[in-house]
Amino acid sequence: MTHPIEELARRIYGWHGDPVLVGGAVRDWVISGMSASILETSADYDIECFGITLPKLKDMLDYNDYSFDEVGEHFSVLKVRVPGIEEPVDLSIPRWETSTGDGHKEFQVMVNPELTFKEASRRRDLRINAMGYDMITGELLDPYDGQFDILTQTLLHVSDAFAEDPLRPLRVARFAARFDYDVDMDTVVLCQEMRPLADALPSERIWTEIEKAVHECQRLGGFFGWLYAFGWLDLFPEINALVSVEQDPEWHPEGNVLIHTIHALDYWSQNLRTGNKEDDLITAIAILCHDFGKVTHTQYDQKPGRITSHGHEEAGAEPTRTFLHRLRQYELAKEVVPLVENHLAPVFGVKTPRAIRRLSTRVNRLDLLTIVSWADQNGRPPKEPNSDAIVEFKTMILNMEIPRGGPKPLVGGDYLIRLGLTPGRKFKVILDAVYEAQLDGQVEDEDQAKEFVKAFAEVQGMREYK
Repeated sequence: MTHPIEELARRIYGWHGDPVLVGGAVRDWVISGMSASILETSADYDIECFGITLPKLKDMLDYNDYSFDEVGEHFSVLKVRVPGIEEPVDLSIPRWETSTGDGHKEFQVMVNPELTFKEASRRRDLRINAMGYDMITGELLDPYDGQFDILTQTLLHVSDAFAEDPLRPLRVARFAARFDYDVDMDTVVLCQEMRPLADALPSERIWTEIEKAVHECQRLGGFFGWLYAFGWLDLFPEINALVSVEQDPEWHPEGNVLIHTIHALDYWSQNLRTGNKEDDLITAIAILCHDFGKVTHTQYDQKPGRITSHGHEEAGAEPTRTFLHRLRQYELAKEVVPLVENHLAPVFGVKTPRAIRRLSTRVNRLDLLTIVSWADQNGRPPKEPNSDAIVEFKTMILNMEIPRGGPKPLVGGDYLIRLGLTPGRKFKVILDAVYEAQLDGQVEDEDQAKEFVKAFAEVQGMREYK
C-alpha cells in the first residue's frame, strides 16, 4: 500500500515539481541508521518543492482535492491536510532569507523555485539539519556533510548566515543537549559573538526553546551548560547568579550551585520523566529554580570549609516568580513556587501523617514534590542520595491517599447555619479550628467533625445551636 506522503510526492512530481523531504525527519532518520523507511521514522513531514511555482503548487493541490491553508506573510508555507496523516504536512518553495535588522522576524524573503538544494540549504542553522531526502529517487542529499557530524556527534553551523538569526544559539544548545553532542569550537565562538543580538529576542521565543528543551533533551542540564559556554546564561539573571554561589563540599562535592542544578536536571531527564508533558514541565522548571534562594541565603561560616544556606527554600520563591513572570509563565509559576519552597520537606521536614497533611495544604502535588526532591538528592555526585527518607515519604503519601490541594474540609458553613449559628466572622474561627483538628488527625470523619463543632461552639460561648 502506498504511503499517503509518497502519493503526495508523486503528484507534485507529476506537475514537474521535485519534492524533497527536509528538516528533522531526515536528520532523525540518519541518526537512527537509515534501516527503516524514512516515512516510518518520523510523523513530522516538511517537504520543499523545487522547480514548481507557488501558484502551480496550489493548482496541483486543488486539482487533487487536497485542502490546505497558506501561512506566513512572506514564507508562503502551505499546511496541507493529507488523508491518513494526523498532522498537516508543510509544503514550501525554496527561498533565500536575508536579515534586515536585529529581530528574529526581520528578514527579507525571496522565493525562488529554481534554487539548487545546496543553495536553499545554506540558510539552515546546522549541518545535521541541512540534509534532504529526494522523494522520487530515494537519494539522501547532504551537501554540507551532516552525516559526518552525526558520525562524530558534533554540531557545526552551515554558513555565516547562521549569525543572522539571534534564536540560533538557543537552538544549538537545545540540539546539543537533545542528542548529547559536542559543539564545534567555531560554532561556539560564533554563538559567543552573537550574544548582543539576544536582547532583541521576544520572551515567547525564548520560552519556546526552554519548553522544547524540557521535552526533548537527553541531558536537560546540558542545555543550560551550553548557554553558559556561549555566554548566554545572563539572559536569565537568576540562573546566571548560581555560578558564583559555592556549596559545602561535605554535602555538595560536585561544586557550585549551577553545577549542582545541571546535575539535578540531567538526572531528572534521564530517570524521572513521566511522559505527562504538563507534569514534566512543572517538575523540570522547579528543579531548575529550586536553589535560587541560595544566592541570598548562603553564608560562609568562620569554621573553615563550612557553608550553610538556611532558609533558602522560602527565599527561592520570589526569584522563581520573577524568572517565570519575565517569561510570561504566570500560571506555571503558581505550580512551581510551592515545590521550590518545600523541596527539602521529603528529606528533612516531614516525618508524620500530621506533617504530611499540613504539607499538602501548601503543595498541590506531593507526587511532583517527590520527583523534585529526588532529582535534588541525585544532583550531588559522587555523594549518595538520602533515598530512604524519600522512599518513606512517597510510601506515606501513597498510603494516605491525600487529594490534590490537601484534605477537603469535612464540614462547611452550611452545617453551622443548620446548627442555628449566625453567619459572621465567628464562622471562620470555627471552620478553621475544625480543619486544624482534621489536619492533626483528631477529626477523621464527618460525624467527628460535627461533634467537634458543637463542643467548640459551646466552649467559645457562641450562640446555642438547635
